[in-house]
Formats: sequence, C-alpha cells, structure tokens
Amino acid sequence: MQKTTKRKTSKRLSEKPRAELYDILVYWSDADDCYLAECPVLDGCRTHGDTPEEAAKNGRECIELWLASAHESGQHIPLPPSHYSGSLSLRLPSSLHQRVAKQAQLEGVSLNQWIAACLAERHGLASPSA
Repeated sequence: MQKTTKRKTSKRLSEKPRAELYDILVYWSDADDCYLAECPVLDGCRTHGDTPEEAAKNGRECIELWLASAHESGQHIPLPPSHYSGSLSLRLPSSLHQRVAKQAQLEGVSLNQWIAACLAERHGLASPSA
C-alpha cells in the first residue's frame, strides 16, 4: 500500500487586511524631484506626490490597491507590524523641552498632543491618530 502525503498550501485570507494598519514612509527624493511614499512591508508598494500630504494620500490608495490585488489573486499578504505600542521615551535638551512646553501651553494642548501633532504634520498625516 502506497502512502500519500498531503501538501500544505497557504490558505487564502477570507478578508484582506485593513490598509490603515500599514505604515507609510513619506520622504523627499532629489532624484525624482517629488515626495515618495512607500509601505516597507508590501513589496513594490510605492507612489509619489508633489507635497507630503499628496504622497501620503496616494500611499494610502496604493496600499488599498496592493492589498486588493494580492487578496484577489491569492498572493501572500504580509501582516502589518504590530510592535508599535504608541508610546516612546524621548530625551531632548532642557532648553528645547522648555520651548516646546511653552508653545504647547500657548496652544492650549498637552505637550504630548503638541509633539504628536508636529510629528503627524511632518509626515503628511492629517492627525496623530491617522
């Protein structure tokens, strides 16, 4: 009697992962003379824009399209990184700490909110929660 073995095949996900869970890196490219946006974990998922905001918006759409295409064709979809807790420890010179704390106070927000908003703006995100 011949023994048969079943070959393991990767299962197709029943639902595609949510695009907003994937990171977008936005940066200026001198070579391309525009802002580039890419999702590091999705191979080839890159786009561009004239502004950081446009590149980020195009990047989000690019991720949506990448995930939809991979899901439809049964390709392997890397899961988004989950090692970010949303918390970090930051060391900075006391003079800078004083300046940003005063600015946050002038704007009527906590120092944490002020720093998060600055980082979000720098990376073309509409708000820190995006």
